[in-house]
Amino acid sequence: GLTGVVLTEGCSQCRVTGSTLQEGGAGGVRITGGTDPETPARHTHGNLVSGNKILRMGRRYLAGCGVLLMHGYENEISRNEIADLYYSGISVGWIWGYADSITRDNRIEQNHIHHIGQGVLSDMGGVYLLGKQPGTVVNGNVIHDIKARFYGGWALYTDEGSSYITLENNICYRTSETCYHQHYGSMNTVRNNIFVNSREYMLRVSRQELHLGLIFERNIICCDNVPVYGPDFAGFPSRCIGAHHNLVFDVSNPEPVFFRYKDGRTLSLSDMQSLYNMEEGTVIADPGFVDSAKD
Repeated sequence: GLTGVVLTEGCSQCRVTGSTLQEGGAGGVRITGGTDPETPARHTHGNLVSGNKILRMGRRYLAGCGVLLMHGYENEISRNEIADLYYSGISVGWIWGYADSITRDNRIEQNHIHHIGQGVLSDMGGVYLLGKQPGTVVNGNVIHDIKARFYGGWALYTDEGSSYITLENNICYRTSETCYHQHYGSMNTVRNNIFVNSREYMLRVSRQELHLGLIFERNIICCDNVPVYGPDFAGFPSRCIGAHHNLVFDVSNPEPVFFRYKDGRTLSLSDMQSLYNMEEGTVIADPGFVDSAKD
């Protein structure tokens, strides 16, 4: 079939809890609502998707998501295990760019999202967000083993126009591109996360804009011979990132590389601080994991 559970326009205060959804043709749970601010009876809000197992989805339509929330507010997606699918684990938002959106104040918390993408599709996130979403919080999730086919295997992904979102206290590891990727957005806060072992870069912002797009603070970044920052479409994405008080460790090098140019030149922590006024208070130190080899 298609999606396991669908909540559509006007469905509010519903609970999808304690269920097992597996072997789905598309996704596990899809939530969508009306977008006209003047028609509140068609809004979808206040729903809870919690404590479910959503496994082995997308068996017919490969782009099925574990949980898809397209238009809605004040919903909670929490404590679910989402695994073994070919596209994004949790996807929230359905407005590209900076146009107004009804999506806001959603909470994505304490989910375990793993083994998605699996080398089949590209451009996905363990948690994928799109458009302006004031008050939305992505907190305490464990996301790992994300593998894209050609590009875009990201654990946390704020795509076009994502704004006013807080992503904190998440643990992300083993991704085929980066642990965190922002295409472009405004005033997102990425704070107190643990990012470990991405294949290409640890963090990437793909489009420079003339405003503060991302506050990146108090994160632990543990890499293995890859740069901390990936390039944007033009070069180093310095203008729109406010980064400070992070901890960085490279298991293969005593001096982590923060950025590598195409001609082989690199930027160190001192370069970031002196040239770009970034990474004030950042330290290079072993984070002290008990046993990173066994996660």
